[in-house]
Amino acid sequence: QVTTASILTAVSILGATVMPHNVFLHSFLAPHRLSSPDAPLQEKRKVLRLAK
Repeated sequence: QVTTASILTAVSILGATVMPHNVFLHSFLAPHRLSSPDAPLQEKRKVLRLAK
């Protein structure tokens, strides 16, 4: 039988697994977007604003 507590536990485990991977992926991708010499200035500002 599936209870509310078991659903909450399953979602918590899934979130604890996915969230750190998302942080590391963003940390890897963000510098590459900024270091591109042909990236427009508007794009660089957007990335910096979102990183704050």
